[in-house]
Parts: sequence; structure tokens; C-alpha cells
Amino acid sequence: MRTQSPSRLLPGYLFGSHSLGTVFWGGVGGFAVWLAAMYIAATMVPFLKAMLWVYFFVFMFAWWAATWKSADRYAGPVVWQRSAKTAVVVTALLVASLVLYGGLVGR
Repeated sequence: MRTQSPSRLLPGYLFGSHSLGTVFWGGVGGFAVWLAAMYIAATMVPFLKAMLWVYFFVFMFAWWAATWKSADRYAGPVVWQRSAKTAVVVTALLVASLVLYGGLVGR
């Protein structure tokens, strides 16, 4: 029986086993895909927007955790480790402000 190591695709991503560059830029690319999907959904299939928002939050939490863990294991220059963690904090604040603003708009 073959066992899978934590460095395989999704589990490795979530456990921070992949390189910091792979995790960080993979997250940026995933966010770009989400933006394109949200634009298409908003213009052509509006009822899919709620599902895309759920995907967005799950994706962002996974990206934050994976980036943070990969940054902890990064053996290169400290500036990249700190920059990745700063990007996590900044995007978390942006998403929190987005949720707060979205909750206040309907009032």
C-alpha cells in the first residue's frame, strides 16, 4: 500500500511543505482566477456569486495559513519571509474591511 507524503499537492500546500514562492504566487494566481470568475458570474450568471464568495473565503484562509507556514520554513533572506507575512496581514485586513463594508452597505 502506497502512502502519500504531506508534500503532495493540496495537503502539502496546506501544511506549508511547498516553497514560499510556489505558495505565494499560486495564491496570487488563484485570486486572479477568482476575480475573472466573479466578473463572469456578475455579468452572465448572477446566482453563482454567493458560491464564488464562499470559494473566496475558503481559498483566502487556506492561502493565509499556507503562506504563513511556508514563510516560517523559508531558509532564504529574511526580507522575503517578512514580506510574505506582511502580505498575509494586509490581505486579511483588506478582506475584513470588505466584509465590514459589505455588511454596512445594506443598512
